[in-house]
Amino acid sequence: YNGSTNGTIQGNTVNDTVANGILVTNASTGATIGGPTLATDRNTVQRTGTNGIVVNGGSDNVLVQNNLVRPTGTGGVEGEGIILANISGGTVDNNVIGNTFGRGIFIDTVTSPAVGDVEVTNNTINNTGNDGIEIKDSDLAQVGFNNIGTIAGADNINGEGVHVNSSDDVLVQLNTIEETTGNGVLVNPSNNVVIDQNTINDTNLDGVQVVGGDNNSTTNNLIGTVTGNIGANGIQY
Repeated sequence: YNGSTNGTIQGNTVNDTVANGILVTNASTGATIGGPTLATDRNTVQRTGTNGIVVNGGSDNVLVQNNLVRPTGTGGVEGEGIILANISGGTVDNNVIGNTFGRGIFIDTVTSPAVGDVEVTNNTINNTGNDGIEIKDSDLAQVGFNNIGTIAGADNINGEGVHVNSSDDVLVQLNTIEETTGNGVLVNPSNNVVIDQNTINDTNLDGVQVVGGDNNSTTNNLIGTVTGNIGANGIQY
């Protein structure tokens, strides 16, 4: 979609593309990719030359819901699973993402006029070539109820489980994170980040690592349920 308003992309199967599976760009405001009814609304995106689903270029207030971005057979998603970039407001909810060469979900420079306008919730992410979820330059984002690395074997998240990168006032809450080659949750210089009630296991590095920033809090998390399954520190500031 290019410059469209309130468009709907539902029920499609997209295979073997040279570029992206689905691209919404150039101020296509209010788009819905997938939707609330799993059986009829889901898009299935497999074996893409670059990314699975991309929303960028001022395409504000988008909903990406109930999609399957996970190849079957040979090949994979050659880039990120789902990207929201350079938009205002968006929700990525209840998608299944796997076998990506890049991140599972990448939120990059997404502005949130109010708390809750950028949400990444209820997604299942496995077998990524980079972080499970990265929030970059996107203040007020909420990351909750995601299952990351939980069903695909050892070290299947090739990076951090959740990476908060230069993003203030972010809430990371009630996620289950396992099998990362990096940290369970990594916060790079960001302020007022809340890491609360997450369950983190089987990390190669720290359960939670916070680097720089002010007024960050780590509360009520369960980190390491088996002796030795956190590769470094439980929590490092």
